[in-house]
Amino acid sequence: MRQQTYYALWGFLMMMMGAMPLPTLATNDFDALPAAVLVNDTLPNPTPCQLGLPILDDDCSGNQEFPILVTTAPGTALGTDVYLKEVRLIIRHFWDLDLDIFLISPSGKVVTLSTDNGDTGDHYGDPDDGTCGRYTAFLSPISPDACQAISITDGQAPFIGSYLPEGSLTGFDDQATNPNGVWILKVCDDAAANVGTLEYAELVFDAMVCVPPSQVEVIALDSNQVTLDWTPGNFCNNSIVEYGSTPGFMPGTGSMVGEGDAAPATLCPPVTLTNLMPNTTYELYVREFCGGGQFSANSCPIRFTTKCSPPPPTLTESFDSLALCPAVCGAPCGISGVWHNATLDGFDWTVHRGSTLTSQTGPDDDALGGGQYIYLETSGGECQNSEAHLVSDCLEVHAGADSCDLSFFYHLFGNNFSMNLALDLSTDGGQNWTRLWSVSGNKGNTWHRKYIDLSPWDGQVVQLRFVGKTGGGAYSDLALDHIQFYGTTSLGPGTEVYYVDNDGDGYGRSDQFFQTCYPGTWPGFSTVAGDCDDNNAFVNPGAPETPCDFFDINCNGNADEFVLSPPAISEDTMRVCDGEVPVLTATPQFFGEIYWFDQPTGGDVLFQGENFSPADLPSPDSPMPVYRNFYAEERNPMGCTSSDRAVVTVAIFPVPDLMTSDEINLCGGQMFDLAVLNIVDQNGAGGQFSYYKNSIAPQNQLASSVIHPFTTTTYFIVSTNDIGCSGAIAVSAQVSKGPQAYIFGDSTLCPTTATTLTALNIGNDDPSLSFKWNTGSTTNKTIAYAGNAIGQSRIYSVSITASDGCVGVDSFEVKTIGSIASATTSTTSVSTCDGNDGAIQITVSGGVFPIQYQWSGPGGSTGSGTAGSGNFVISGLKQGSYDLTLTDQSAEACPFEIKPVLVNGPFVLIKEPQITAPTCFNDDNGTIFLDVIGNNFSLFWNTGDTTEMLTGLSAGNYK
Repeated sequence: MRQQTYYALWGFLMMMMGAMPLPTLATNDFDALPAAVLVNDTLPNPTPCQLGLPILDDDCSGNQEFPILVTTAPGTALGTDVYLKEVRLIIRHFWDLDLDIFLISPSGKVVTLSTDNGDTGDHYGDPDDGTCGRYTAFLSPISPDACQAISITDGQAPFIGSYLPEGSLTGFDDQATNPNGVWILKVCDDAAANVGTLEYAELVFDAMVCVPPSQVEVIALDSNQVTLDWTPGNFCNNSIVEYGSTPGFMPGTGSMVGEGDAAPATLCPPVTLTNLMPNTTYELYVREFCGGGQFSANSCPIRFTTKCSPPPPTLTESFDSLALCPAVCGAPCGISGVWHNATLDGFDWTVHRGSTLTSQTGPDDDALGGGQYIYLETSGGECQNSEAHLVSDCLEVHAGADSCDLSFFYHLFGNNFSMNLALDLSTDGGQNWTRLWSVSGNKGNTWHRKYIDLSPWDGQVVQLRFVGKTGGGAYSDLALDHIQFYGTTSLGPGTEVYYVDNDGDGYGRSDQFFQTCYPGTWPGFSTVAGDCDDNNAFVNPGAPETPCDFFDINCNGNADEFVLSPPAISEDTMRVCDGEVPVLTATPQFFGEIYWFDQPTGGDVLFQGENFSPADLPSPDSPMPVYRNFYAEERNPMGCTSSDRAVVTVAIFPVPDLMTSDEINLCGGQMFDLAVLNIVDQNGAGGQFSYYKNSIAPQNQLASSVIHPFTTTTYFIVSTNDIGCSGAIAVSAQVSKGPQAYIFGDSTLCPTTATTLTALNIGNDDPSLSFKWNTGSTTNKTIAYAGNAIGQSRIYSVSITASDGCVGVDSFEVKTIGSIASATTSTTSVSTCDGNDGAIQITVSGGVFPIQYQWSGPGGSTGSGTAGSGNFVISGLKQGSYDLTLTDQSAEACPFEIKPVLVNGPFVLIKEPQITAPTCFNDDNGTIFLDVIGNNFSLFWNTGDTTEMLTGLSAGNYK
């Protein structure tokens, strides 16, 4: 009956629309549909609006299928170049809970769109909309609008708008199926009594260019990491994962990273992210890099909250066992245990129970209920805009694997948004603090729990502090409760204690201090307590007491008020030399008199007065000093006496006692080193030597120990040790008057001449003298020869030694003089044997003209003449050897000799001789070589030799 009624209604509707009425048919028999509607017995995509195709009631036999022909999809392979973007449906039905809707692809893959949703509501979409624009859209998860869509299971009929189907449209993306083909929309009505019709269907496809990942889900989660899976696009090897804590996290797009964290480029899922904060809510997006500079859109966001499952707590502070403190602004509050109020901030956290004094601020109870907590009371004006520190003991951090190492409950409630709570950590005893966490403003009348990761400081000793800062009004109470560590242990309060030192005198107040784990330098603090007036730098435990003034300057009461400190002494040890009388000085410190003793306590007074010169001091009997102690005490008219006597030690050092058996015997002017004398210090006092001439006076001190007296002289050798003790010895240098040499003779010689030099002793009268010249002569005379060239000097020296070994020395310079610088000759040979037509041509350089010349030749021939110029000829000469002498008109008038000059004959030619002079006086290593040209000649030398070469010659004339 329901089916007949339904078809009658459908026929009525069709007639009302002007369409041809259909007979009662099977659901899949479309023969009676208008030709314009059907394509090969299938519905076109999209279908016409308000189809009215009946849906069988209470029939899920599998025959309720609507074939839809797709011909215009922009691709040929689902999941490769095209995807099904959305399915649009309008179904008229008055009990949506009856309907199960499926879609089947041309390759037979089935995706569930909706099953038993909508409860008792009516329709999918608006069947009465003649434009079919108010439809139900089932979106692919990679559709750009999918992120704003909710699941169809969470929707309400008539489901107008976009929804995510129960299955995913990406289930069709097998990278093979061609979307252009027949799709089957399968609609099942699984309950009786309500019927419906399919009014509209459309499959919307889109090109798959750079498909975003979709259906991101968490598959594993703990306190600091999460494992994710998702449906990738086509480039999952280049997945980009961005995440950040909520609220307010915004991801990036393309190659730009957003404001949160980004995992390194990942491979295909699943992917595990690590180093997350525990107990934190994150929002996460995934996109892909598709190559060519193209990126997909971000996936729909997924939110997850990390877990926190720490091990059992090792330290817990609930404040439940502490004494309650007055809930009054500024009241001090003693907190003991791992945590304590800082003593230097002037504002304490208060232990409290129940609600705070002012309504609309602060908690009503502790975090766990029925216990105690600490808070900052801000009802008083002096506590507003104030800061209080809650400081921990020294803590050894042992971090766990889940990053939940510390937890606490905090409460910020009030209408003053400037209140702030922070947690700091220090690794250097509080010199520097690292902020771990902070929160500001009104967080509502509720307790919030916070977990803190301490793993960066695992194994280190640290201190923590909570810094609470109240706001500017009475409604800014802050509270803390139930602080727990999971692994960390307490090492107790810091062993380093620093006391406030306001006056900078090195001592601090005993009631104002802080304790820390590490030593350091803290300006304004001291490690020494006990200052009884920290505003006066002259009052402290280290200050010397000023006795008899009834004022406690050293903070120890009046225990030492009438006790004077020892008098001041100029030297605690006075060193003196044996025989000296020391002056010991002690100065009263408190206007009293000085008394001297030879004992540290008791004994008789030796002297009264500041300056004391003890007599009869002992003498040392060894190189070591001897010591004697004297003691000074001050007494003043008010009856105050030194508690201890000042001691002065007199050290008596031995004086050097010098002796020597060495003698000094010198020649006049002879040098001698006094340091070579064997000086013995009989007292062994030690010391450095200094030397003086004639007397011990500063002006007579010698620069060195070397002396060279010319007459007998007394010298003093002084030994002075490190103490300044000195001793002296006088030594006499006996000086003999030695000989004094004097050379006389001619100091100028013409070339080739010689003279005799004579040495005389003009010193002492010693008749036994010996002479030694540098020429080798051992008499008082020697021969001096002219040099080889004009202007050349020769030095002749002599030493005269007397019988006592003293020596006199003199030297004499002999200079060679002359005016003719040089003369050259050339000859004209005789033309016949025994001929006399030979000649000598002479060229003279230098000299004063006219020049007189003489010559001697063979057979005893001689001649002379005068030349008025520097070039002249001597002619009419026979063959032979000639000696020439030239004398100019200068003041020196030194003869200039030229020899030998050879005038050759017609058959023998003798070239200029090659002469090598002897090296020195009296040497016989000279040579003469004659180069003779001719035949059958004989040589006859005045030495008897007959060879061209003469050797072993001393100075002289050779023919």
